[in-house]
Formats: sequence, structure tokens, C-alpha cells
Amino acid sequence: MTYEMSGFDPRYGGWPMPWAWNGHDHFRYYDEVLAIVVPEAARRYRFSTAMPNFGKDRIRFPEQAFAYKERVLRFAHAVNPLFDIEVPLFMEQSTNPETIREGFERGAWRTAKFYPAGGTTNSDEGVNFLRLEELDPCVAMLARLNMLALIHAEPTHSHDGEELDVFDREGASLPIIDAMLRRHPTLKVTFEHISTELGASQVKAWKAEGFQVEATVAPQYLLWNRNELFHRGM
Repeated sequence: MTYEMSGFDPRYGGWPMPWAWNGHDHFRYYDEVLAIVVPEAARRYRFSTAMPNFGKDRIRFPEQAFAYKERVLRFAHAVNPLFDIEVPLFMEQSTNPETIREGFERGAWRTAKFYPAGGTTNSDEGVNFLRLEELDPCVAMLARLNMLALIHAEPTHSHDGEELDVFDREGASLPIIDAMLRRHPTLKVTFEHISTELGASQVKAWKAEGFQVEATVAPQYLLWNRNELFHRGM
């Protein structure tokens, strides 16, 4: 944690305070969007994790991570020269463990993002949560390198091929993530933007067992539930 002056006008005080860190930012890919959103983040934060889901331009190789970081910081440093970002690797069913190692050793990334294939924005090339064990060599490499797995745990289908209701997907992911943790007990995991009491309870249970699991939560999930979708009609 850094303690540069942040978030207030020094004319009204002068106390050191932590400069906030954002663990989940979507800056998107093209310069016309970066020019709008990156300076806003840089004014408010010291560090951000910049999500890597860009469709055909998703972050799969170290050179892509370096190039994207350079573009983001070009816009950020105009307003905050201290701002920095982490660019995670976009995990696919075909990701090679050696790519993970190469990118880590070259300083391209310290995290890897698991998206459900077809389950969210620009995630068609993500992982199949029903075949997650196929990625065990990659997960073992993450654990060996002490990298962090950022998991958007939202399988789209059940084992019998039925499409899952969107409100049931987080719960359906829990036994899948549990099995992965038991196969790789030293793996570090962030359970991304949990939205259910069941998910929060499971994170607490994993931590009580000694697994290195944390979770993020988006503010809207603390304020709203599914009924908000129907407030004042569709």
C-alpha cells in the first residue's frame, strides 16, 4: 500500500491517506475509449487491474500485455504519473503452461483471468468450466509461480447440457472451484464480483480451511437484487 496524498485537497488538510487500488477495471481496447475512461481511473487510483477480454485482441501473449499496458499508461500518466496497471493473461482451453511461465518471468503479468466461454462480454474464447480439469497443467504452473487466478465463475451450462439460469450460475460454479482448489491447494484465487450469499459463505468456508481465496464484490450487488430489474416495470 502506498501513502501518497490522494483523494482530497491539501488546502483542507494534509494527512497521509492510502491511494485507492481498483482490482477490476474495464478500460476496453480502442484508443477512443481509453482516452475517456483511463484518465478518470488515474485521477482516483494508484493502481488498477485492467481486464484482458478484448475478443480477437484478447491478451494471450506477453507482447500483447506489454503493448496494451504502454497504451493505457500513455493516457494515464497525463493526469497521474504514478498510476500503474496489471494486465492479466486471458486463459483459454488451449493456453500453454509455458506461455504462462514466459509472461511471468518477463514481467508481462502476475495474474491470469478465467472467463466462462460465452458467459459474458468478449468471452467466447474463454474456458469451459465443465472441463476445467483439462487446464490442470496451467493451474499447476500458476500455483508454482505464485500467480493469482482471477476467476469469473459463471458456467453457462449444466453437465447434462441444459443452459443454466443466469441467477443460478454462481452457485453452480462452487463445486467446480472447490474441486480445483483441492487439486491445487496452494493456488491463490480471487473469486470475481460475487453476487450471492451462497458465494460469500463459500469463500469464508474455503478460507477457514486454509485455502488462499479472496473475493471482490461490485457496489451494485450490495444495493440491488434481481427485483430491481422489474422495478417500475421492464
